Amino acid sequence: MRSVELVDERYYHLDITFCPLDDRRAIVVPDAWDDYGRRVMKELITEPLVLDADEAATFAANSVVIGNHIVMPACSARVGRQLEAWGYDVAVADVGEFLKAGGGVRCLTLALDVELGGA
Repeated sequence: MRSVELVDERYYHLDITFCPLDDRRAIVVPDAWDDYGRRVMKELITEPLVLDADEAATFAANSVVIGNHIVMPACSARVGRQLEAWGYDVAVADVGEFLKAGGGVRCLTLALDVELGGA
């Protein structure tokens, strides 16, 4: 098991700094992580889509990926172009009221495709 420590108070949960897309790609906010976390992510994610501070502030990494479809709370033109170049279909969902409470699209879901270890 590897851990990532969040070091920027603007990013209080991993889900707003990391959105895995597939086995090699993810939407990431590495400035939110400690040095060890950045090294771990660099080892695991060979094609990161790094968000700048403005993109990260929109909770763009707090998205839901279903196959080649991505539902996002916001998507800048730059991020959208890269995702489309990678073969993803982007849909932006207005969750503005929920953003005020500190969450985005991913926070509004219940993942049923996750296997939990241990018992």
